[in-house]
Amino acid sequence: MAAALPYIGYALAAVSAAGAISSAQAQKQAGEDEKTAYNMRAAATLRQGAQEEDIARSKLAKLLASQRALYAKAGVDISSGSPLTVMADTASEGEKEALSIRFGAKEDARLQRFYGATASAAGRRQGTSTLITGLGAAGQSAFSTYKRTN
Repeated sequence: MAAALPYIGYALAAVSAAGAISSAQAQKQAGEDEKTAYNMRAAATLRQGAQEEDIARSKLAKLLASQRALYAKAGVDISSGSPLTVMADTASEGEKEALSIRFGAKEDARLQRFYGATASAAGRRQGTSTLITGLGAAGQSAFSTYKRTN
C-alpha cells in the first residue's frame, strides 16, 4: 500500500493538470462566445439603424410633400424665394437627422465589436492564467510527492 502512495500522488497531479487545461479552454471559449454575441448585437444595431434611417427619410419626404401641397393650395410659387428656402432647409435638416441616425448606429456597432474583442482577449488571458496556475500547482504537487518518496 505504501508503495502505491507515490503513484496516487502523481495521478492526482495529472488530474489537477487536466482540470487546469480544461478550465483554461472553457474560459477561452466563454470569451469567444461573448465576442460572437457582441458581434451579433452589432449587426442587429446596424440593421435597426438602417431601418430608422429609412423611416426618417420617409417622414422627411412626407413633410416636404405636405409643404408643397400647402404652398400650392395657397397659390404660392415654390420655385424661388422664401418657400424654396424653407423647403431646402427642411430637406437639409431631415437629411442631417437621417445621417445622424446612421452615424449613431455605426458607432454603437463599433462599440459592440470592441466589447466583443475585449471579452475574447479577457477570456484568453483568464484561460492562460488558469492554465499556468493549475499546471504550477500540479507540478508542485508532483514535486512534493517525489520529495516525500525519495
